[in-house]
Amino acid sequence: MKKTQEISDTILLKQYEEGNEKALEQLIEKHKDTVYTAIFMFVKDGYVAEGIFQDAFMAMVDKIKAGKFDHTQEFVVAVMTIAKDLCNEQAARVKQAVSITDSEGFELFDAMKFAENNLQGHLQEIEVKRNERKMINQLPAEQKEVIVMRHYAELSFNEIAELTNTTEETVMARMRYALLNLRKLMDAQAYTS
Repeated sequence: MKKTQEISDTILLKQYEEGNEKALEQLIEKHKDTVYTAIFMFVKDGYVAEGIFQDAFMAMVDKIKAGKFDHTQEFVVAVMTIAKDLCNEQAARVKQAVSITDSEGFELFDAMKFAENNLQGHLQEIEVKRNERKMINQLPAEQKEVIVMRHYAELSFNEIAELTNTTEETVMARMRYALLNLRKLMDAQAYTS
């Protein structure tokens, strides 16, 4: 049960525009997990994701201060739009992320973060997540985008539609095809195992 009523983004934006800096902090706090998760799923690098996260919110602050924020758009969707553009710019600059992996693509430092008694369970979890990422990365770009925004960033179909400049029906169709394709990939993996 919540102790206090959550203040709407519209009210927080209005308060920030009237000079209340704390309102901006509340907006960022409210949406940071959603935005960061979506960015991370696109760039797959915590350091890069943090930079893009900060740049996205700074660009949003600049937009608000310049009086260019479209109040008909949801705040989180507007930030996600900026973040998506920054992710695309990053992808254009860097073709492949650098990480320390073994010959099978296993990220070595993931396993070293945990105590030895948790290592086996953690290794299994890493394997599941790695397989999940591989399968998602095999999807067509539009389907991958919807999966990431819906399941990792936890955006609604309506928010995704607004962010991708499509209809909610298109987003739901892409999600349906993505899930069907993931099922085929899982079945194929189970068959080869």
